[in-house]
Amino acid sequence: MEPLKETRFEEEITFPEKANILTFLISPVKQFVRMREEVAVSGAVLLILGIVLLGLIFPAFIGQGGLFEPKEAPAEDNLGMDMYSMGGMGMGFDEFGGQGGADKANPEAENLLLGLGLGVLILAAFAGGPALLSLLFLLVAKIGERPVTYYQLYAMTVFSTLVLAVGFFHFMIMNTVNATYSYVYAAPSVFVDADSNWYSLLATLNVFAIVFAVLIAIGLVKVAHMRKIVAILVAFGCLVGYFLVNHLGGALV
Repeated sequence: MEPLKETRFEEEITFPEKANILTFLISPVKQFVRMREEVAVSGAVLLILGIVLLGLIFPAFIGQGGLFEPKEAPAEDNLGMDMYSMGGMGMGFDEFGGQGGADKANPEAENLLLGLGLGVLILAAFAGGPALLSLLFLLVAKIGERPVTYYQLYAMTVFSTLVLAVGFFHFMIMNTVNATYSYVYAAPSVFVDADSNWYSLLATLNVFAIVFAVLIAIGLVKVAHMRKIVAILVAFGCLVGYFLVNHLGGALV
């Protein structure tokens, strides 16, 4: 009689790999698929905000270029001062209330406040924009009865926003190097003047914005299991929104 043999069955336990923001740009499809299982978003958000913050700081550090052309202090009119000084009175025109120092605008303070305000708005847009877009994506997904959660769509949008953050950094670097202000270098708008009626439209064809839209389309297919035509239409809607932002921004400047 043969001795009983003990048979062991070893079951290999595998854990799903998390989507990695550091490898997203070289393997976006793989990262989108992983988002269906598990994903951490906090690190991606911090990385994106860090890139944007560096872009905002760079022009201030170099001292030229950036989002807006700083105001310069007006040339002081010394005529009043000279008139009274010549009479030996030792008084300037300011002392008689003609051009009081308190009434003069402080360009440096205005530039600082405007820069800080724009910086906060841009950081807020990169921080809160993906959350708002994800709500719209979720609405479309629920209308189509797609099995996806808000957090999955939020992760998809945050990861895709990395492209926009890199694009913003490139935008700030190029404006700083060329001493220009809010000029788009990664679009066909470089072939027309900033005052041209075509500028806003051509600036919408920003390479980074187009890549973002493509990633959104792919992500909606892989993460939300949307039909391709629906995903393409939603991504095109993102480009339309980008155009409106550019157009309104150009009108306000």
